[in-house]
Amino acid sequence: MELAHSLLLNEEALAQITEAKRPVFIFEWLRFLDKVLVAANKTDVKEKQKKLVEQLTGLISSSPGPPTRKLLAKNLAALYSIGDTFTVFQTLEKCNDIIRSKDDTAAYLPTKLAAVTCIGAFYEKMGRMLGSAFPETVNNLLKSLKSAESQGRSEILMSLQKVLNGLGGAAASSHRDIYKNARSLLTDRSMAVRCAVAKCLLELQNEAVFMWTAELENIATLCFKALENSNYGVRVAVSKLLGTVMATALMPKQATVMRQNVKRATFDEVLELMATGFLRGGSGFLKSGGEMLKVGGSVNREVRVGVTQAYVVFVTTLGGQWLERSFATFLSHVLDLVSHPRATQTHVEAVYSRRCVSFILRATVGSLLGEKAQIAAAKEICQAIGKQMKAVEAVVNDTSGENKSGAADVAASQHVMVCALQELGSLVQSLSATASPLIQEASIGLLETVTSVLLHPSIAARLAAAWCLRCVAVALPFQLTPFLDRCAERLNNLKTSPEAVSGYSFAMAALLGGVHQCPLGIPHAKGKMVVSIAEDLLRTAAQNSRLSLQRTQAGWLLLGALMTLGPSVVRYHLPKMLLLWRNVFPRSLKELEAEKARGDSFTWQVTLEGRAGALCAMRSFVAHCPELLTEDVIRKLMTPIECAMTMMSHIPSVIKAHGAHLKASAAMVRLRLYDILALLPPKTYEVSFNALLRELVAEFTLTDNSANTTTSLLRSLCHYDDSVLLGSWLQETDHKSIEDQLQPNSASGSGALEHDPSSIYLRIPAGEAVPGPLPLGVSVIDASVALFGVVFPHVSYKHRLQMLDHFAECVKQAKGVRQQAVQLNIFTAVLSALKGLAENKSTLGPEEVRKSALTLVMGALDNPNPILRCAAGEALGRMAQVVGEATFIARMAQYSFDKLKSARDVVSRTGHSLALGCLHRYVGGIGSGQHLKTTFSQDTPSDIIAKACQVCSTWIGSGVVSDLNDLRRVHNLLVSSLDKVQAGKGSSSQLYRESAATMEKLAVLKAWAEVYVVAMNIKKEAESKPKGAIKNTDDDDDDYGTIDELPPDSLITLVQPELPTLSRLWLAALKDYALLTLPAEFASQLPPDGGAFYTPETIDTARLHYRNSWAPILHAVALWLNSTGFTCSESAEAAAVSGLQKRSAAVNLNQASGAMPSAKSLPEINKDRMHLILGVSIQFLCSPRPEEPVEHVAACLQALHTLLDSPYARIHIAEDQQIGVELLSVLHRLLLTWNPPSVQLLVTGVVQQIVRAAQDYLQEKRNTLNEDDIEKESCPVLGEGGDSGGLIPGKSLVFATMELLMFILVRHMPHLSTKMSDSPSHIATKTRLSEESARLVAATVTILSDLPSLCSPAGCMTILPTILFLIARILKDTAIKSADNQVPPPVSAALQGIKNIVTLSLARTEDTQKQWTALIRSTLACILEYSQPEDSVPVPDEVSMLTAIALFLWSAGSEIIGVQSLQNGCMNRFKNALNSCDPWVQAKCYQLLLSVFQHSNRALSTPYIHSLAPIVVEKLKAVERNRPTSNTELLAVQEGIKVLETLVALGEEQNRVQLLALLVPTLISYLLDENSFASANTASKDLHEFALQNLMHIGPLYPHAFKTVMGAAPELKTRLETAVRASQASKAKAATRQPAPTMPSAPTIKLKTSFF
Repeated sequence: MELAHSLLLNEEALAQITEAKRPVFIFEWLRFLDKVLVAANKTDVKEKQKKLVEQLTGLISSSPGPPTRKLLAKNLAALYSIGDTFTVFQTLEKCNDIIRSKDDTAAYLPTKLAAVTCIGAFYEKMGRMLGSAFPETVNNLLKSLKSAESQGRSEILMSLQKVLNGLGGAAASSHRDIYKNARSLLTDRSMAVRCAVAKCLLELQNEAVFMWTAELENIATLCFKALENSNYGVRVAVSKLLGTVMATALMPKQATVMRQNVKRATFDEVLELMATGFLRGGSGFLKSGGEMLKVGGSVNREVRVGVTQAYVVFVTTLGGQWLERSFATFLSHVLDLVSHPRATQTHVEAVYSRRCVSFILRATVGSLLGEKAQIAAAKEICQAIGKQMKAVEAVVNDTSGENKSGAADVAASQHVMVCALQELGSLVQSLSATASPLIQEASIGLLETVTSVLLHPSIAARLAAAWCLRCVAVALPFQLTPFLDRCAERLNNLKTSPEAVSGYSFAMAALLGGVHQCPLGIPHAKGKMVVSIAEDLLRTAAQNSRLSLQRTQAGWLLLGALMTLGPSVVRYHLPKMLLLWRNVFPRSLKELEAEKARGDSFTWQVTLEGRAGALCAMRSFVAHCPELLTEDVIRKLMTPIECAMTMMSHIPSVIKAHGAHLKASAAMVRLRLYDILALLPPKTYEVSFNALLRELVAEFTLTDNSANTTTSLLRSLCHYDDSVLLGSWLQETDHKSIEDQLQPNSASGSGALEHDPSSIYLRIPAGEAVPGPLPLGVSVIDASVALFGVVFPHVSYKHRLQMLDHFAECVKQAKGVRQQAVQLNIFTAVLSALKGLAENKSTLGPEEVRKSALTLVMGALDNPNPILRCAAGEALGRMAQVVGEATFIARMAQYSFDKLKSARDVVSRTGHSLALGCLHRYVGGIGSGQHLKTTFSQDTPSDIIAKACQVCSTWIGSGVVSDLNDLRRVHNLLVSSLDKVQAGKGSSSQLYRESAATMEKLAVLKAWAEVYVVAMNIKKEAESKPKGAIKNTDDDDDDYGTIDELPPDSLITLVQPELPTLSRLWLAALKDYALLTLPAEFASQLPPDGGAFYTPETIDTARLHYRNSWAPILHAVALWLNSTGFTCSESAEAAAVSGLQKRSAAVNLNQASGAMPSAKSLPEINKDRMHLILGVSIQFLCSPRPEEPVEHVAACLQALHTLLDSPYARIHIAEDQQIGVELLSVLHRLLLTWNPPSVQLLVTGVVQQIVRAAQDYLQEKRNTLNEDDIEKESCPVLGEGGDSGGLIPGKSLVFATMELLMFILVRHMPHLSTKMSDSPSHIATKTRLSEESARLVAATVTILSDLPSLCSPAGCMTILPTILFLIARILKDTAIKSADNQVPPPVSAALQGIKNIVTLSLARTEDTQKQWTALIRSTLACILEYSQPEDSVPVPDEVSMLTAIALFLWSAGSEIIGVQSLQNGCMNRFKNALNSCDPWVQAKCYQLLLSVFQHSNRALSTPYIHSLAPIVVEKLKAVERNRPTSNTELLAVQEGIKVLETLVALGEEQNRVQLLALLVPTLISYLLDENSFASANTASKDLHEFALQNLMHIGPLYPHAFKTVMGAAPELKTRLETAVRASQASKAKAATRQPAPTMPSAPTIKLKTSFF
């Protein structure tokens, strides 16, 4: 192609290349000529002009293509304008001759088009210079225009435009001829021709006065017709023509007015003409504009959109000053458009019209007016809103009924309000702080005006007013809180008005939704205010049927909006919210069935709206407060959600019974359900997959939907490159908000707030000015498609196949337009599913699943609908991506290649071309590793290698790796990078500064450290997991697929060989970091030659690289030392490294100074390592910088925790207690500035390790003391506190630990501190702790209960009062009854702590016995007080408190025997529990009583037996009259019987008969006769079996006593015998039903050892 780069065409070179390449060679030459002509020397051009002209004109006849002919014409024109013009007329004549030619063949067409293009270029460039030839040229072009085909017509018109542009007013004689010939082509069937005509006429109107005078109405009519069935390009061109002509008619150019006596059109005439097109369209116009509007017929959407664009062109052409002067009139006009009946014939049409009017206002007011003019415009809009609202109020307050058109006026006014309020909101928001005069000036009354619309009868107007208020609050954040207060007050005062309840709740929700845009937020108390209002609305909804619906909707809307304030606010209201959500749904299937039978149509509507609102608030909670979404909260959310899913199947019968008008409310419930499920982990609702999938598939396959509704999600699921086919390219144009309404999918572009009021508080979608949710019918299908994509990857292969086959059947059953709609929805759902599979790294499934999917997709590649073809191609590419097999991909590609070879029709060829393109897009580079590998080459810059290492480690640690080969490839890359690190600091090529090598090497070491940490975590998890049972593969109904996982040892196996090298390098890096963090005064201690990886010259920049890398390296070193047990010496490590590596790295790795070290013993080496790790950790934790990543803090704490797992490290830290105290002090300081719960949890883990280390060390010392030492009086008292019990702050480990733990406890339970609880701002509330807080409190309690073991007996007496007080208070505050009877972690820890302390033998010495007894008694007294029954919410957990009491009785019985007040209190608590209506409490009480009754000290157990045994007997006897109906009730009875059986066993022989006389009749009373047994429930049958088994066991155990009891009561014996006989008969009957087991024949040779 270089031969083409010359001023003249290289004809020799052209002749030598093949025919096929010549057009490309010529095009390349023309491109070069285009660049050099303008810069070439004029003399050179003139010398070669003759030859150049000859070559260029010769190309005209060579049938050039479109790009070539444009360049050809441009170069010819440029050549004549630069050089001589002698031959220009000859060339012009030659072009005219070509155009006149009678040859109409297709082969000659490119030549004619080239000639036409050249003529246009000549006149555009040289203009009036060619004036003498102009009449003939124009006539020739016009004559040719009449017989030309579409391409020719388009090219001729574009040339005429250029002729007019070049000649200007000199072409006046031909203006009318051009106009007459061109105007009829405005309605040409070819869109390109329409565009060309519009551009030609636009050029013509600059000089042709008649176009915007006499022909003005005709031009308007023609433009309207041209817009019918137009595409985007035509609408842009025609709207520009129409808008410009109208603007010129109103304000002609000064020069034109002076030349001719022109009659200007009036403003009203121009606006009336424009309105005609907006409200009517292009066909069947009458002369008078007013008459046009009276004729019936539908509005043409393309015309309306085109005219909308024309309005903007019209105003833009007239300019900002004109708009400022005429704004009042213009505003009145455009608002009249949207209130006209023809613009609002249906709801969707009204929304479309509103969008058009909003577009006009935003594109003009927002773009053309300055700040001052915008404020004036806002005032005008306020006045317009006020005027409309007065008219509405007049109609609403008119009780006489005289104003018959009033209802229609009110309906029309809503659309005016929406447009005006949205523009007002946008204006204020764009003005920001400068909009304050609009609020502050009473004469404007913006706030009052907007607020008044909140009472408008129309929901659309109320929502628009709420949105406007949100915009004002965001622009002026200081108004946000006053607005909220004002709305709350009005809502409270006007709560009997449905419109007020609705409007003011909308406003409050909108304002809450805007808080995230105001950095300073709102006071915390406002959240409580909102909850209070919402609760009141929901509570009073049922009191007044006129207000039920509005109050229900408003209450839930406010709670949904509250969630946008985030977890910091919502956390305090979550328990209440969970209760509200649970109560709005039926508690059981029985309740669900019962409610179907009651209630009328209206009640059901309110019920469904309430449940939809509850689900919507849940969705908002899940979306905005993910931090609060613990497993416990998800489980509680699933209760109402599962009920909603069950309810879905009951709704059709409700609709059938009460009317089809409930369909909308039911659809809203489904929408909300799908939305929240899409945000929750699919595993939480996998038990409902089957029912859910049936619902989803029915939704988007339109099974129960007679309308052919289509989803709007196809665009977003397809690739951006397909935008031309899908229309999504419009999203990047200025006209997207109005052009969307012309897209083919259902209700496209008809988004409006009234479709989903909850969007008033949600964040605005990107690129939108106002939220625009689509109509409910489309939104439900969209939500079902999105959820289908979430669920599909978790479904079993069997179910996937069933669904894909069902899709094919649905497509087959549907016909015509409905088939297209069903197919579109199905393909969007399939795309959503495939995208979900790709994101989950899952595969599509086995061959039969792939085959079914492939059949579905391939069938649509030949579909006449281009959008479906595009979707099918995209699905094919996605499918190839998730299958990921080269053979499968090759097979699909070959199929499309074969089709392209054989098929000749456009549809098949485009479909399969798309398929190939999509295949290449998604899997074109599959298996190619050439790119990840250039990154790690020797020549790659350090910053690239550093980033690549980060990517590798992140990928390996992400948990998505499922292919061992992939893992090995990435591992090998990291190994290659490690080789460069070992080369030492001076080995890198000197292309960059030395710190670049530091960055690279530290990045490599950091990446390896992160990989090692992940590998060790995986190994640890695998070791802790029990080996799973073998899965039964026969039944796969509940098999929802699993993600492929690597063996747990695969990663550590790859890392292990590199550890000897890595450990030395990591330690060297840590030494460097330790030196570099020394304060400035110790700079002299830094080695003069630098460190292992840095040079002294670049020390400052090196510090930054070490700062980014040290934390993962520290964690890795701790893991390595822990795994080796500090047994690996440096010489052992070095032996594992090759000689070459040793030589290159030895200088700087062993010690930073460069001198060869003397050999150190292993203890010395380990001591140095401990000092290094502890020193680095303590130095960092003392004062981490605020900008430090939390990951560094976490890594440091994890390193300390890991280190202290090692016995060596534990001994080291325990031997020198001051290290532990210092570390605890540093951790305490850390918590003062770093308080995330994750950091607190890690800190408690480290504290526990320090305490355990001290425990182990102290226990070892105690074990070493022999008996002789103990007997001696001089025996040392071990443990903190010594003889006196005093703990010295700053030296005491126990004191430092308690100080830190108390700090954590008060953070989460402030009332534990007397300072906090006595504070006037403190509110004593008993709230459930969050999951993280609960874990933290549990960890602190566990450590607290370990502390006494570190003390001497006297020291124990010092700390135990505090510890026992804290544990008792924590038990009181966290032992809250839950629905599922789960015990929270703090309660478990507190109970375990109590057990540890009361069994502590260390504290029971002769000197401390008195104090110990007093402590035990006072603590039990506290727990008895705390467990006192009270009418409080939440309800205390009786079982936990009773367990604590039982622990005291069992473990510390001797201290509390004989204390009557404590004994009475304990007995009362047991009595309360026995009389509880909760069978779970009864069961646990029986279990605890059993332990007390069995106590070895009869002095303790006997009073309890005497007091409580009679109650137990009475409770068990009462069961005969009230048999158990549930498993829990059965459990309670069984546990009670065990207590009674134990009493029998404990009794003396002489009392055995009396005791059995209590037990045996009770058990026999539980037996059922044969008739009763058949009809009894499961629990009752199980009780019968239990009683019978126990009786059969008791008889042989106590034969004499049993016979005595049975003999005394013959009826008992009869009943027992009947039950035994019935049982035996039942067993015999069951045995006869089962076939006799086939006995295998005995082997002839018996093995001595069984191998099976």
